[in-house]
Amino acid sequence: MAKSRVLTILGLLLFCVVVVTPPLLYGYIYPNGSDDTAAAYLPVIDGIKDGQSLRESFPVPYMVVGYPIAWMSNLTGWSVDVLFLWFVYGMLALSGIIFYFVMSRLVNRKAGWLALLLSIFCAQGLMFQFHWGQTFNFINIGIILPLLLYFAVRYLTQGKAYQLVVTLLLSGLFGSFHMTGVYLPATAGFLIVAYTIYCLVRRKRIKIKPLLLGVSIVLLSSVALLKSSMSMVQVAPSIAISNAGNGLGIPVSSYLMNFVSPTIIIMIVFITFYFKEAIRNLTVEAKILCAVLVGMAIVLAVPAFTGFSLDSFRQGLDLATVIALLVAVPVASLVWSGKNSRVVLVLLLAVGFGLFRSLSVWLDNTNAIQQADKNAIAYVNTLDYGVYNCSPEIAPWIYNRFTNAKYSDDAGDLLIVRDLPMTPKSDIRSKWYLGHGVYPDDGYVLEKVFDDGKVEVDIYRRE
Repeated sequence: MAKSRVLTILGLLLFCVVVVTPPLLYGYIYPNGSDDTAAAYLPVIDGIKDGQSLRESFPVPYMVVGYPIAWMSNLTGWSVDVLFLWFVYGMLALSGIIFYFVMSRLVNRKAGWLALLLSIFCAQGLMFQFHWGQTFNFINIGIILPLLLYFAVRYLTQGKAYQLVVTLLLSGLFGSFHMTGVYLPATAGFLIVAYTIYCLVRRKRIKIKPLLLGVSIVLLSSVALLKSSMSMVQVAPSIAISNAGNGLGIPVSSYLMNFVSPTIIIMIVFITFYFKEAIRNLTVEAKILCAVLVGMAIVLAVPAFTGFSLDSFRQGLDLATVIALLVAVPVASLVWSGKNSRVVLVLLLAVGFGLFRSLSVWLDNTNAIQQADKNAIAYVNTLDYGVYNCSPEIAPWIYNRFTNAKYSDDAGDLLIVRDLPMTPKSDIRSKWYLGHGVYPDDGYVLEKVFDDGKVEVDIYRRE
C-alpha cells in the first residue's frame, strides 16, 4: 500500500475519532443540545417501532433511517435514543469522509482535506445543524449533495452511463429527503440559463449533454419534491412572498463572521489577490465543480440575505457549507503550487486558528442532558407522579424521553426548575423560544437541589 494511502486512512481515522470523542468522553444519552431530534424525529421512530403507520410530510428519510433504527432497536433491545445518537455522529463523520473523497477525486488531495476541515470545523453550516439536531438537513447537504456533484461532474467529463444513472437517482433522493431538495431544481435551472447565455455571448457551441442533464435534474428533483410533500410545496410560495422585505434576511457583516468564519474570510481575501494563480492549474472537472457551486451559492444567497424564504437562517447555514467547498478548490491550488511560501503559511495558520476555535467547543460537554439533569431525572422517577411542570429553561420534549412522569401545562404538584436553558427553544431570550413552563411561587417548597458545577436543577413540590 502506498505511503500516501496509509496517511490518508490514518488521517480519516483520526477525524472519525475526534467526531465520536464527545459521546465517548461524557457518556451522552442524547445526541446533542438540540430540539428537533426529540421534538420531531425520535417520536416518529418510536411510532415506527410500535407498528404505527408513517404519516410525515417527508416520509423518505424515515424510510431510509427510521425503519432500520426501529428494527435494530427491536432486535437488540437498545433504545431508539442510543441508536439514533450513534447514527447522527456516524453521519457527521461520513460527511467529512465524503467531502474528502469527492474533492480529492475532482480536484486534488489538498482540496479534499481542506473541504473536510473547512466544511465541518470552520464554516458553521453543518456543525450548527448537527448541534440543533437538523439531521436530515445536514445529511442532504453533507452526504447526498456532494455525491450528486461528483457523479454529475464525472458524467459531464467522462460520459459513462452508470454515472448518469447514479446522478439521476441521487437527484430524486435529494429532492425527496428534505425540504432543502428545492435547492436542486432552482440551481440546475439557474445553471442552464447561465450556460446558455454564456455560450451565446461568447459565440460558443451549446453542448447538448449538459443541457439534457440539467433539464433531467430539474424535472426529476421537482417531481420528487412534489411527491414527498405536496402540502409543504403548496404553502411555501405564499409564506415566502409574505416574508419578502420584512427584514428577516441575515445581515451580511454578521453572516461573514458568524456563519462563514474568519478562517474562510482570510482565504477569500487571498483568493482575490492571487485569483489568476489559483485557477491557472485547475482541471476541467474542478472548473465545472466550481461553476456548479457558484450557481448554488447564488441561489442560496438570494433567500438568505433578502428574507424571501421560509427560513433565511437555514439557507444561510447551507450557503456556508457551499462557500467552504467552493473556497477549498482555489486555496488547494495555491497550496499545491507552493510558489509563494508566505501565502501557504498564512493559509495554513488560518486553518489552524479555525480548528482551534471549533475543536475547543466540540470537545467540551455540549449535551442537552448534563449530570445534574440525569440526577434530577433519576430522582423524579422515584416519585409517585404521573405529570410534572417545569421552568422555561427545561425542554420537556427532551425530559419526557427519560422521565416516568410526563410534562403537562396543568400539572401543579411537581415542578422542575433549571437555572440555564437546555436548548434554543427553552431559552426565553431566544427568538425560537416555544413559550412553556412556569416558575415556583409561594405555594411550592424546595425539596432537592442537583448541582454539577455547570447547571443546577431544583425539584419543587406543592405544599
